[in-house]
Amino acid sequence: MITIKNLRTIQGDIEKEYVVESQESQVIDARERLTLFPALIDTHVHFPTDKKGDWESGAKAAITGGVTTVFQTSSSDSFEGLKSNLTSIDRFLKEISIPLRYRLYFPGSATHLGEMDKLTDEVVGLKVVLAPGVDDSFLEEVFRTASQKNLPIAIQLEEAQAIESIQNVLHQARSYPCPLYFLNIRTQDQLDIIQKAKHEEILVYTGVKASDLLADTSDVLWQAINEDIIDTVGCGDPDFITLPLLLNAAGENRISYEKVVALTKRGPQEIFNLQNQDDLVLVDLEKEKSIGSGLRLKGWPEYTIIQGKAFHVASADF
Repeated sequence: MITIKNLRTIQGDIEKEYVVESQESQVIDARERLTLFPALIDTHVHFPTDKKGDWESGAKAAITGGVTTVFQTSSSDSFEGLKSNLTSIDRFLKEISIPLRYRLYFPGSATHLGEMDKLTDEVVGLKVVLAPGVDDSFLEEVFRTASQKNLPIAIQLEEAQAIESIQNVLHQARSYPCPLYFLNIRTQDQLDIIQKAKHEEILVYTGVKASDLLADTSDVLWQAINEDIIDTVGCGDPDFITLPLLLNAAGENRISYEKVVALTKRGPQEIFNLQNQDDLVLVDLEKEKSIGSGLRLKGWPEYTIIQGKAFHVASADF
C-alpha cells in the first residue's frame, strides 16, 4: 500500500490519510502542503521516434509533469507496422521501469486505406492531418471506417486552416456519426464553427496545446475554456507544462481546479470512452518555477503515482 498522510483536496480540505493500492509499502507525508489531483491524460504527444531513448526521455518528462497516459501517432500506416510499434514500446517501458500508460492513433493515409478495416482495439482512434488538398473521398472513407468501428477521429489542424476544410470534415461527421476531435484549435473563427456544430449535437470535441495558451492571442482560448467549447488541453510537445500552466491559471482565478481536472482527465475519458484509472499526482500549489520563456508558473508536481508506483518527480535525482 502507498499511504498518503496529511494531504489537501482540491476543495482545500485536509485529509489525514489516503491509501493507494500497491505492491509497494510506502508512506508519503504531504505535510498539509501537497494537494491531490487525478493524473493527466495527454491526447496528443510527439515523441520524436519509436526508439528506446526517446520513449525513456518522453516517459520521464511526462510523469514529471503529472501525465501518466499519453496518446502518440503510430509511425507506421500499416497494420503490421502498428503491431510492431506496440511490441517495441511495451519492451522499452518495461526496460526503463516506468509503467507509462499509452495508446496509439492509427494515421489515416490515402495509400493505406484498406489497412483501416483491420483495426480493432489496438488503437485509440484514427488520426488525420488536415492539410490543404485533402481529398473528400479519402475523408469519407476514414469516417465510414471510424463509424463502423466506433472509433474517434482526431483531426490535426494546420497553423491557418481554412474554415472550408473544417466544414468539409463536419459534413462527413453528419453522415457518419463518430466522436470527432479537433486538435490545435487556435482562432475565433474555428471556435465559432465548432460551437455551432456542438449545438447541432454532432459528437465534436476540441483540444488546444498548452503553449498556445501563452500566445498573445490566447484570450479567445481562455474564454472558450470557460464557455465549455474547449474540452482538453495537452502538451503537443515534449515540455509537459500543461498542469503547471493550468494550476497557475486556477491560482489567478481564471479557471477553477475542477476545470483543470475536466480538461486533463474527464474530457479525454469522455471522448475516447476510457476506463477510469486511479493514477494520481501530488502538487505543491505554492511552488514557483520559470519555464523557457522566463514566465514563472505557480503549482508544480511533487509526486506522481502511476499503476501503484510512486515517483518523487521533484527530487534532484529523478
